[in-house]
Amino acid sequence: MANINISGTGDETTTAVDVSAINKRIDSKVDKNGDEMSEDLLLKAVENDLRLLGCNDLNNQVGFCLLLGSFSESNSVRRTRCETTTNWILTSENGVSFQVKGNGYLRVGSDVDPRIIAYKPIKLVMGPVEDNDAASKGYVDTKVGDKTKKNVSGLILHLTANMDKTGYTVSASSEHNPSYHAYNADYNYAVSLGDDEWTTFRVSNNFWFKVKCLQRVRVWRFVAAGRKKSKT
Repeated sequence: MANINISGTGDETTTAVDVSAINKRIDSKVDKNGDEMSEDLLLKAVENDLRLLGCNDLNNQVGFCLLLGSFSESNSVRRTRCETTTNWILTSENGVSFQVKGNGYLRVGSDVDPRIIAYKPIKLVMGPVEDNDAASKGYVDTKVGDKTKKNVSGLILHLTANMDKTGYTVSASSEHNPSYHAYNADYNYAVSLGDDEWTTFRVSNNFWFKVKCLQRVRVWRFVAAGRKKSKT
């Protein structure tokens, strides 16, 4: 304890002051020239409409960085950075996720996946301008829909083999034997060229045949030949 004389308007008094308590309070203050804190810092709004937290004198030589993790000049775990000569930069080694009430809405990259993933529908997408711009469903439906016309002319002509010389490839769930090729299901071939058929090998349901086209097409109608020797 130390005695300190405190002069006032009244009589001179002598008061005992605990110097260690004063030092403790001084040590608990935050230095405006730079300091570290080990507890929470809460700003009360009181009657103010807005509290400001940031830097209002940025120029071309300085920047403002909000750090959320370890930091080095070459790399940082999580940080936000703002400079007058650049856009706002958000840096993270493991990507950034945006959530509302605990539900994921948007994820921008991760340590193993660089893609941007939206967990909810994205609305109000503007029409694309450049080749790499995203397009809305309405834009695609309008542009592609205008160019897509139903064509009644057969895309596939006469097939004569499963690996046809025209480039089309025909396959099936099974073939009864080498005389019952899958390409015989081609209606044009069956009508014009003979009595050959396609039938499965001991299967009477859940069977299929497939024709691989030369390019991506939207099939809206097809006709297949049934068995000519069948009584049903």
